Amino acid sequence: MNGHATGGRRSRFGFAGRATGVLGMVVGLLGAGYLVTVGVVPYLFSTGDSLAVANAPTILAWSLVIAVTAVGVGYWAWTANVWKLCGLAAALSVVSVVSLFSIGRVVVPFAVLSVIAGVLLTLERTA
Repeated sequence: MNGHATGGRRSRFGFAGRATGVLGMVVGLLGAGYLVTVGVVPYLFSTGDSLAVANAPTILAWSLVIAVTAVGVGYWAWTANVWKLCGLAAALSVVSVVSLFSIGRVVVPFAVLSVIAGVLLTLERTA
C-alpha cells in the first residue's frame, strides 16, 4: 500500500509539472504575440524619428527570443527534462527582473509558471 500512495503522488506532481510547463509555453507564446501586436505592427510601415519606431526591431527580437524560450520550456516540461527546464526558469527570472519596466510584464507570468513547473517536476523526482 505504501508504494501505491507514493506512486500516486509522483504522478500528480509529474502531471501538474508538465501541465504547468505547457501552460507556461502558452503564456509565453501569447506574450510574444502581444509584444509583436503592440510594439511592432503599429510601427511596421511608419517612418519617423520617434522612439517607438526605433524600438520596433528590438521588440521584435525580444518577442522571438520569448517565443523560442516558450517552446523550449513547453518541450522540456513535457519530456520532464528538469535541469534544462530549471536553467531556463532561472534565466527567465533574471530577464524578468532586469526588464521589469519594458518587457517584464510579458516575461514575469511566463517565468513564474516556468519556476513552478521546475519545482513540481523536481518534487516528482524526489518523492
